Amino acid sequence: MAQVGVLLVIKIFAQRTVMWIKVLNKYKNNNMKDERKYTITKQDNGWCKVEVTDTYGHSVEVYEKNLFDATRFVYKYWTGAEKRREKKELMHRAIQSCIKLDEESGRLRNNRDNLD
Repeated sequence: MAQVGVLLVIKIFAQRTVMWIKVLNKYKNNNMKDERKYTITKQDNGWCKVEVTDTYGHSVEVYEKNLFDATRFVYKYWTGAEKRREKKELMHRAIQSCIKLDEESGRLRNNRDNLD
């Protein structure tokens, strides 16, 4: 009886994993070149190494406990790509405006970073 329960759990886990992979393959942004890719590698200690690149080329490497969590992480990372891009662009604009203020005030004379 216990073996049947374990086999049922394994079968359900495998079906959900296949479902997540299908969802991952359907999620695409057709407006730009798709640079998304992922690699899930099972480690000797039982954990899964996940390497993910989103639509904008930003990459991350994490370790998850099982294949289901690994595929879920890939999906969440891909869906959060736009928010991460907006944050990075906001930081870029803030740094550019600080540089412009320094140039206008005369703090940057012969060099751009004012370190010399």
